[in-house]
Amino acid sequence: MVASMSCNNKGVADKEKQMLDLVDSSLRYLKSGDVMLRSGNSFTSMLLANFNTKNKTYSHTGILIIEEGTPYVYHAIGGEDNPDAILRKEHLYFWCNPSFNSGFAAVRYDLDSNEVRGVISKVRSYYYNKVKFDMDFDLETDNSLYCTEMIYKAIGEATGNVNWLIPSKAANKSYIAVDDLFLHPAAKFICKVSFK
Repeated sequence: MVASMSCNNKGVADKEKQMLDLVDSSLRYLKSGDVMLRSGNSFTSMLLANFNTKNKTYSHTGILIIEEGTPYVYHAIGGEDNPDAILRKEHLYFWCNPSFNSGFAAVRYDLDSNEVRGVISKVRSYYYNKVKFDMDFDLETDNSLYCTEMIYKAIGEATGNVNWLIPSKAANKSYIAVDDLFLHPAAKFICKVSFK
């Protein structure tokens, strides 16, 4: 069962409270290791969503890790939002803020507990090693990562299957699109939240 939730069109303060309520409500469905997706409402987000080949709903992704009861999303982002371009760890409320996003969702892969721990360990390793955002979107290098590449490589290492996902291609270049992650046969939607 997928939890689907949405906000109504009340005032700004009411909408902020509704957003927090929606995030709180979604937390009962979420676990560490879930892949978080969001629909940014900026021009850049719309451009990035167009890299998706089948479903252009989501433009950014990260891994949820709940630490001492607090939900954080680890993600790779560049540009104005992250001038130092180092992998980020943000509270879930901030990561899916309705001021910048029209919604968010979570998918879970059919991984065993050791594989989930491996994904979490790898993502934390990227974070503590201050891995930078990969402005070249180059799957062949590991010293910098873009958001979907981080997830692709962490899951590949944790499962021992580096080919668990077939990358998309454009202009003879392979890349991991956000929809490659959530349309994968092993991905199951856990929740979908719309702020519209």
